[in-house]
Amino acid sequence: MTPSNHGLKHFAIAAAIYLVSFFVAFAPYAFIQDPEQVAKMMGGAGGWALIAATLFAMVAFVMNLLGVWTSLKALRQGPSSKATFGLLLNLLPVVVILSLLYSYRAMMF
Repeated sequence: MTPSNHGLKHFAIAAAIYLVSFFVAFAPYAFIQDPEQVAKMMGGAGGWALIAATLFAMVAFVMNLLGVWTSLKALRQGPSSKATFGLLLNLLPVVVILSLLYSYRAMMF
């Protein structure tokens, strides 16, 4: 695999991890109809699923940061459309997540 493809590979892995994170977070609530059962589930398995989904999302965020790094390294070797596209794809989730953290900083910290 050429160095310019590494950024795209990191984005594909991160996107798959974000998808797994989404399903892990919301799968325990898929078949529950009663709000009381949802509250009970949130205190047990649903809460643990949310923690696991957050950890998966953090791993995907790190993969995006690695994709930005490898895309910048590939762009230093010479301009290519794959490296530029990989850089833009990896920067999108990084910018969105950092802007969400910045906008909700008072609530989180």
